[in-house]
Amino acid sequence: MRFGILAFAVKNVGEDVIIRPEIFLVIHFFQAFAEVIVGSLVVAFILSVAPKHIENFSVSLFSVAIALSGIVGAVFSTSIAAEKGQEITQELYKPSMVTISVCSQCLPL
Repeated sequence: MRFGILAFAVKNVGEDVIIRPEIFLVIHFFQAFAEVIVGSLVVAFILSVAPKHIENFSVSLFSVAIALSGIVGAVFSTSIAAEKGQEITQELYKPSMVTISVCSQCLPL
């Protein structure tokens, strides 16, 4: 669902529009809420079909699989989104000067 909303937003906005961080937080909230509900249903299903002596192990294995899927998903999405040769660092891009075009003159702020 979150990728659908982001795809819709990217396809239907202009090139000069910036997606605010709040949009990502709202989408992540819905995804996390759905994950809690689906996770509870999966655990209930595991407890209903697994033999009694391996129920705890099965639920723990499910938790590990969910954690690993997040890590693997992050690696794949980063490799897809990053341009070839681009390095991921913790440094943020901060422009040194912002300019506003007024009557064909650029005034530094």
